[in-house]
Amino acid sequence: MHAALGSAGQLGALANRCTDALNVHRIDFEGHGAVAPRARPMRTEFLAENVIEYMDAQGIDAAHLAGHSLGGYV
Repeated sequence: MHAALGSAGQLGALANRCTDALNVHRIDFEGHGAVAPRARPMRTEFLAENVIEYMDAQGIDAAHLAGHSLGGYV
């Protein structure tokens, strides 16, 4: 997961190196990258909801997560 003010694209090189061994997914948090902000404060628990919503939409029941800076807090 990306850092504050970043996007999923900033982790592209790392993700590309991992795709041989892992099923890699990258998302933009709300208010970052291509995702519009929602009418709520920017809080890590809301960004964690973004991850849960993405996983639910993709049918992912469990995952190992990795994050850089803000993404690590999420």
